Amino acid sequence: MGCDSYEVLREQIHRWLHRKNISSSVRRVSTLPVAIASDIGLVRTENQDRVAVLKFQPSGKLKDIIVVALADGMGGMEGGANAASITISTLFSEMVKNSNLPIRSCIEKAVLAASKSVFNIYRGNGGATLSVIVFDGNSDVIAINIGDSRIYSLEDHSIKQLSEDDTLAVLARKFNNTNMTNNDSDIDSKFGGELVQFIGLEGPLEIHYIEINMLSDATILLSSDGAHLIGNDNLRRLFNHSSNTAIYCKRVIELASWFGGLDNASVAAIELAKISNELKTTSGEVVNIWDSFGELKIINIANKIFINDDISKSESDLNNKKENSNDVNNRSVIQKRKDEELKKGKNKNPVTKNNFIDKKIKVKNKKKSTTSSSLNMKAPNDDEKLENISKKYITYFDSNEVEGDKGDK
Repeated sequence: MGCDSYEVLREQIHRWLHRKNISSSVRRVSTLPVAIASDIGLVRTENQDRVAVLKFQPSGKLKDIIVVALADGMGGMEGGANAASITISTLFSEMVKNSNLPIRSCIEKAVLAASKSVFNIYRGNGGATLSVIVFDGNSDVIAINIGDSRIYSLEDHSIKQLSEDDTLAVLARKFNNTNMTNNDSDIDSKFGGELVQFIGLEGPLEIHYIEINMLSDATILLSSDGAHLIGNDNLRRLFNHSSNTAIYCKRVIELASWFGGLDNASVAAIELAKISNELKTTSGEVVNIWDSFGELKIINIANKIFINDDISKSESDLNNKKENSNDVNNRSVIQKRKDEELKKGKNKNPVTKNNFIDKKIKVKNKKKSTTSSSLNMKAPNDDEKLENISKKYITYFDSNEVEGDKGDK
């Protein structure tokens, strides 16, 4: 896959993550033992959290890689929502790009690339936290954390925080660089929740790695600070009284609203005991991405983009005519060319290794997604119907249309 194709992949994911969504949503992630949820809260006018799941098959490997990531755009700084979208889109595209490397090196490259991408835009005046857990079929699972989003382990009526907050208050407790008592409230009142590092910060990052035993029966929870503000004990109690992870995630964001909804609240819950079987179900040439509002599937056809002359010419011609035609006309030209090729018998097998046709996407009562330049997202309308959005079989250069998931409410 050429370098340009990974950039196109990143832009496609970013545009999808940055689309307009409803104010709150919870979903189970396909057949995976993963549930994710996100809620705008009662005070903020914009949801600056992003929580998403990536599943793909690395080239030359027999098992899939699953990545669950949560980014919390930093409120009070420039472009928090966009910074969070850039963070996850860059992380995911770099994970796909470097999946031939040892998993720890792959994660490191992806995290550093995400931080660089955010810094290049906001120059340190905008950023996001990042919590990630990666499954590649080995006995140990690797997680990382940067900022004050958290990673917890829930098991046997107990809860344990696995991550360490990157805040001045935590550093004060850790290194005892204060003349105050060891009273946590005294330290918090002096230092508050100011972050010492985040995605988009100039300079080196200290990536906090966490190794988790894959054979554990624990459920791993990723949470933004708007979710875990309800307290560890409440997180544990809700887990003990929830029949499944989707209900658990829903109750966490609902309780956060009952606590005042002062911030966006987002969570992801992963059942370790059940995820190993899903790694054996390979994705083939499809890159699968989910967030709490919908699903994105991208056919990994980069070789066709650059090798298939007809496709390359179609894309080149459209670029040359860009000033004289709008996006709708461009898509019509692409479809017309594909229809002509079908008549000639050149594309008899729709999505195969050497030939492909995009399935037509129907739009059901949904506006088209916003582009990556849409930085100022309007507050969601509470009266909008709660409907998951999905996108199926879309090539890197085609439009970002949406379709409602059947059966989801």
